[in-house]
Amino acid sequence: MFAFPIYVIEDDELARRLLEERLMELGRDVQTFEHATAFIRNLGNLYPGVIILDLNMPGMSGLNLLDQVGEDAPPFVVIIHSASRDVNDAIGAFRRGAIDFLTKPCTTGE
Repeated sequence: MFAFPIYVIEDDELARRLLEERLMELGRDVQTFEHATAFIRNLGNLYPGVIILDLNMPGMSGLNLLDQVGEDAPPFVVIIHSASRDVNDAIGAFRRGAIDFLTKPCTTGE
C-alpha cells in the first residue's frame, strides 16, 4: 500500500527530531525542513503528501508558507502543529486549507 510522504516543517530542532522519530517508528516516509524557505526551495521536487507545519518560525511564517503553496504545487494535506493558541491563527490556517490545528506539546496518548 502506498503511503504519502510526510513533510515536517519546524524550526525547533528537538520538536522536529521528535516528530520525525515518532513518525518513522510508525513506518512513515518523513522529510524534515528547519524553516519554510527550505521547504519552498524544494517544492518542485516533492511528491503530494502531508505537511505538519509550525506557524511561528523565523523568516517566513507558516501562514505565509500556506499562501506560497499554490496551485502549481503538488496537493498537500496540511496539519498545523503550533504553540500558538490564538484563535485568529487557527482561523487563518483553516482559511488557507489546513485540516487540523494541534497545539504543542502534543502527546500520542501513550
